[in-house]
Amino acid sequence: MLFRSAQREAGLMSAILSSQPDFRWLDHRSGWFWFAGTRNRAVVRVRKMLAVANPLGVNELRAGLGRMGSPLAPERTLLALCRQIDGLWVRGDMIYANPGIESAEVLNKTERDLFQLLSKNEGCMSNSELISQCCMLGIKRPTFYQCVTYSPIVARYNGSSYRLIGSSQKSSLLASAAPSTRASNLAHITGSGTRSITST
Repeated sequence: MLFRSAQREAGLMSAILSSQPDFRWLDHRSGWFWFAGTRNRAVVRVRKMLAVANPLGVNELRAGLGRMGSPLAPERTLLALCRQIDGLWVRGDMIYANPGIESAEVLNKTERDLFQLLSKNEGCMSNSELISQCCMLGIKRPTFYQCVTYSPIVARYNGSSYRLIGSSQKSSLLASAAPSTRASNLAHITGSGTRSITST
């Protein structure tokens, strides 16, 4: 009885949401969807990452989105999202931006400074080196730590260094996702309602 009730509720919710003009399915079977006409924080972050590394593997893209701290969609769902974003195309598990995205258009000033510093050092710098160079540019430590904690373009490497996402440095896991309570507009319909994934 409870299962049937949950199925009916999910079906009703699906019907209501799919009637909205900006509603787009990403994976109908598993319930993943998004609203294409809204300012989507996941899309903003995808564009930031592709401004730094083009093309980019879906595993790196997923790790960058994971730093938001919200539950993550599977890789196949993220590939479906990228296929629906204007200016992006997908080949296998690689995402391409065509035309390329200018970093100055999508990165904030601190991200641009970090991008330039890391690019000059083959994409990877020790924590102490990066902090020192950032201080010389006038970046205050709280601003630095906020950026390296939440920005999708920088990943923790070997515990004591940072690297640009998509750089040639290898690590088993990208930066640990910092907890976040920000809401989402990539979402998942379940029997008990919708679950937030990535936010505005």
